[in-house]
Amino acid sequence: MALLASPSAAQSSPSIVFVTSTVHNGDLGGLVGADAICQARAVAAGFPGTYFAWLSDSTGSPLTRFVQSPGPYTLGDGITVVANNWDDLIDGELNAFINVDETGGKVFDNVWTNTNADGTVRFSGNSCNDWSSSSSLTSGAKGNSGFDNAVWTKGSTNRFCDVNLRLYCFQQIELPDPQISPAPTYEIDLSGCEFVADTTNIGTVTCTFEANGDSNHVVNSVLKGPDCSAEANTGLTRENPDFTSDGETSTYAVSVSINNNALGEGDESVAFCIQAFVKAGGSTDVYAQLGQKIQLDVATDGSFSFDTTPAVADTISAEADALDTTLTVGAYQCDDSGTLTSSDLSLGDTLYICIDGDQDAVIVNAVNNLQAEKSGVSVSPLSIIDDGPTIANDAITAVYNTGTNKVIVTTILPLAFFEDSGAITVSGNADISAGGSSRQLSIGMGKEVISRPVVGADSAKFNLKVGVIPVSDPWDDKELWEDVKLKEMPNSAARVPQAFKISATAVFAALVLFWW
Repeated sequence: MALLASPSAAQSSPSIVFVTSTVHNGDLGGLVGADAICQARAVAAGFPGTYFAWLSDSTGSPLTRFVQSPGPYTLGDGITVVANNWDDLIDGELNAFINVDETGGKVFDNVWTNTNADGTVRFSGNSCNDWSSSSSLTSGAKGNSGFDNAVWTKGSTNRFCDVNLRLYCFQQIELPDPQISPAPTYEIDLSGCEFVADTTNIGTVTCTFEANGDSNHVVNSVLKGPDCSAEANTGLTRENPDFTSDGETSTYAVSVSINNNALGEGDESVAFCIQAFVKAGGSTDVYAQLGQKIQLDVATDGSFSFDTTPAVADTISAEADALDTTLTVGAYQCDDSGTLTSSDLSLGDTLYICIDGDQDAVIVNAVNNLQAEKSGVSVSPLSIIDDGPTIANDAITAVYNTGTNKVIVTTILPLAFFEDSGAITVSGNADISAGGSSRQLSIGMGKEVISRPVVGADSAKFNLKVGVIPVSDPWDDKELWEDVKLKEMPNSAARVPQAFKISATAVFAALVLFWW
């Protein structure tokens, strides 16, 4: 799963775009004043909604201030499409000129912008002192409404701030709440085991597992001793060790060949354990596991038994603070609806992290990095989102609602974080803005409120603690058995396994006679 800012374009209304019929010098009253001009012109024309000016200075830009619509941008007629969506708008080529004002008149004229085609600030100094100056000694960067290439916003020359130019105005649509999807479910269960006797060696045990995970999850296994911890005894060979899925569900089969020397003199059974693991695609971290104990009891009636009980409990427990946030944004563990929760996390649970500002004006533009840490964990710190921002593994992590007041991150943590009861610390930072105006941000959420004014874009750090319910002994014996009959051996002395021939115990003597 990748960065998700909103639902599909089919669910979003068009955003109206126009150039103003009025002209203005560089003293616009800052970005807020320019927005007010756009709003007034839209109201006069009977256009619905909220309008911002396509304008940049040291306090903000369209990239940091605008709702990045997944739907089309159209002229005031609602028909002529300027861009199919936000990404199309900022690719440097418009589908149509923005050359119609709010009255319907055609305009081919210079427009105040100081904005690159990708919506970022063009110059740090060519903004008429943050759009507060009408002096002929200062200048501002402009575009031209007679172009549909990058020149529409990025003209070749500047204008002194005493000159009167127009503004581009963009409607800011209200996006519906996104559908928050949980991280993939990682689990593995035994379907069954089958024994096939061999004419030369003892035979082969094949166990089949059903696994779930992301669309490219990996299932592999290791062979262990009877207690699922020590190394396996000699005489056992594992086949089909690794498997990569091509969907969220998979069937994994692993076979273990049992040679004659696996059964020592005096032994009445062969016992071993298959440990099966599910890993996320592109990751070496384990997200689900199962310990399958196998015991082959050799008896005169030709029967044997499997211990088919998973040796992993899926419950986890710990005392931990539900919230420990700092600095300028609220960060807390939540559910898929964005509601605060302090529930301890179990292995396989989706971790929902809500990051929001204390005031409605605060916009969280991006989560720049995110990591999970826990003392004594070999994979700690685990990078969830790298600097950039770049999601470390988009098969298990998604970011919803960027460009709004509240961002929700969904992810799932590997087994290593659930092996004891210590709490997990999740930390990171987010890019925030408030539409170019000063605002107060606070940590809130039941903690002492700490707030400070911030102007323009800022990087806000946050951290929180998540309690976990630790797994029990991962290879615990649950005493569940399945009986399976051995296939008959041919009545040929030449095919009797040598291990049985040399056995001196009464049990194996009886077994040899039975097979003979």
